[in-house]
Parts: sequence; structure tokens; C-alpha cells
Amino acid sequence: MRRCNGRRILIVPQLVRSARTRARAFARRALCGTRLASVFVNDRWAASLGGLGFAFSAWVLAFPVGSGVSETAIFWPIPLILLAAHRTWNQPGWVAPIGAGLLLCFQGAACWSHGITAGLLLMALFVSTLIQDPGAWKRSGRP
Repeated sequence: MRRCNGRRILIVPQLVRSARTRARAFARRALCGTRLASVFVNDRWAASLGGLGFAFSAWVLAFPVGSGVSETAIFWPIPLILLAAHRTWNQPGWVAPIGAGLLLCFQGAACWSHGITAGLLLMALFVSTLIQDPGAWKRSGRP
């Protein structure tokens, strides 16, 4: 315990709490990135490596240090949004589109800049899919 201007300050518990929060954020990003990569890669190790690459990318590690803002801690829903968008085109029903919308709302509420980025990414995926295969929307079974 330290004293600063006559007040006692507990430094160690705050550092431990911050380290736990960062460790959980890295774990969430790695798991979500692995889940998205496993859709496109049939190898479990390659999917895990993709998830670790997403969790420990240079931007994720350097942004909080350079800016002092820890908004990369809530970056983990973006792979799940992309996964739900992929499932929207490949599976019938409304579960995947609703899931993508809810995750997009959560991402936007947690960090508006990442929400805008994810929304623009979804729009680009939608437009590119329609350009590549104009009949995809009709085959999806949605109005």
C-alpha cells in the first residue's frame, strides 16, 4: 500500500484486475477468431493459428499502447458477425441473420467505431455476393 497526498493507494489489486481483463479479452478474440477460421480451413491447428493471429495481431497489441484507449478489448464479436453472415447465405432460416444483427448491435454499442466498421464490412460482403451470384438472394428463401 502506498501513500499519495495523504491517501492510501492500492496498486496491486488494480493491476491484477487489469491483467485479468486483458487476458480474458485475448482469450475471447482467440476463440472467436478460431471459430471463424475453422469454417474456411479443415485443419484444427491452422484454425487455431488463425485465431491466435487475430488475437495477438500487431494492431490489437499496439493500439492501446499508442492511444491509451482499450477499445480493442471488445473487438471479439467481429469474427462472430462474419461467421453469422457466412451462415446467412449457406443455411436456411432466420437464426443466422438475426444473430448477425444482434452481434452487430452489441458491437456498435460497445465501440461505435468497430460497429461502423463491421456494418460496412457486412454491406461489402452483401454487395460482392450479389455481384458474383445475382440469384443468391432468391435461392436463400428470404423475401
